Amino acid sequence: MTVVGARNLKAMFPEFAQDITPNGIDLKLGALYRINYQTEKCGCVMDKKYKPDYIKVTAVAGEYVLVPDTFYFAEVDRMIEIPVGYIQDYRIRSTFARCGVSLSNGYGDSGFKGTLMFGLINNAPVPVYMGEGERFVQAVTYTTDGSAGTYEGDYQNDKIYNP
Repeated sequence: MTVVGARNLKAMFPEFAQDITPNGIDLKLGALYRINYQTEKCGCVMDKKYKPDYIKVTAVAGEYVLVPDTFYFAEVDRMIEIPVGYIQDYRIRSTFARCGVSLSNGYGDSGFKGTLMFGLINNAPVPVYMGEGERFVQAVTYTTDGSAGTYEGDYQNDKIYNP
């Protein structure tokens, strides 16, 4: 796999042109949710997905407070379309990593279209603050070997998205 650099990223993702770094795209926070663990069932059994209920977190004076030892569901501020033949890997920005925030995520599949959503966990013993619209994840795009197909799973075009 080869990392796609800034020049090619700007051509591939023009809607993110202002957020492109030398080797990736800085993704901005669109909305933040906390899982309601009072839900009946959460997880996946025999490929049947049981989605938890989400409670939207409200920013105060432009800031979200990530409470210690709490899991959040973070949505990127706009949709993305990953071209066929490419995948993305996602990393928490180092500013938040240095504060103790971890990212729970998978790869962005070849041909994915939709809203990217990530799990965030504040592992710090103190609250961590995140601004509305803050750059919080870096997406690194890689070329594949040419045999990748198009993702057609449950999350394509936000089919089962429901916070």
